[in-house]
Amino acid sequence: MDLRDAHLGIQVENLDRACTLLTELFGLTFAEPITGWPVAVRVGDEVEESEGRFTVSRQGPPYVEVTENVAGSKVWHSDGRPMAFHHLGFWVDDVEAESTRLAAAGYPAQAGGLDEEGRYRYTYHEVEGLRVEMAGAGARAAFEHWAQTGVAEGASAAFERGRGERTSAADEVRA
Repeated sequence: MDLRDAHLGIQVENLDRACTLLTELFGLTFAEPITGWPVAVRVGDEVEESEGRFTVSRQGPPYVEVTENVAGSKVWHSDGRPMAFHHLGFWVDDVEAESTRLAAAGYPAQAGGLDEEGRYRYTYHEVEGLRVEMAGAGARAAFEHWAQTGVAEGASAAFERGRGERTSAADEVRA
């Protein structure tokens, strides 16, 4: 893996305040936020449904993804801090294979975002205290277009199209 294939995820209490601070202190600029995007995440045997509000830095790669807390979420929270590191994300061609590889190394998936068919679009693994995301490369072009243009309109629809793409060899067999 390569850091050109990575992004840094930050979880925040207040998206606007955090982006303003990151701009003032570090000169980062951010794309228009996506608001109200429905997210389904499997955590253990439960599926947590919420609506996300997040943005991405215009600088990168690696890009900085900033996600606002969701009340009651087991995934989208900053542990009571205004801003916290959330994950190191990598774009991968095969989410299932990468997740299986990390699980075999002793780091099983803790949570994962689901597509309409219940397949993982991304998974989170804790590796020695570091949360790592394996994100399906099918959404990468939409993510980077959003970051580069700064325009949110159409980005979530492009993510929807990207998340419907096959993410594993097992899915190829099922098709």
